[in-house]
Amino acid sequence: MYKNRTEQLADDLRAEIAAGLYDDTGQIPSLTQLRDRSGLSLQSVQRVIGVLKKEGLVYSIPGRGVYVKDGRDG
Repeated sequence: MYKNRTEQLADDLRAEIAAGLYDDTGQIPSLTQLRDRSGLSLQSVQRVIGVLKKEGLVYSIPGRGVYVKDGRDG
């Protein structure tokens, strides 16, 4: 099945989170880094992060970044 780049980025981040790739710091790459990696616009990357927030996978701290939610917190 074909996935557009937005769906692909969301799926990639979900897989990376599930694999524990960000366990050291909890922080996922910056929006700019994700934009450069995916070729998406910054606005599209922000939408992907919004989807992951709604799914309960990440949260953001203004001025600091986006972090993986620790599922052990309940």
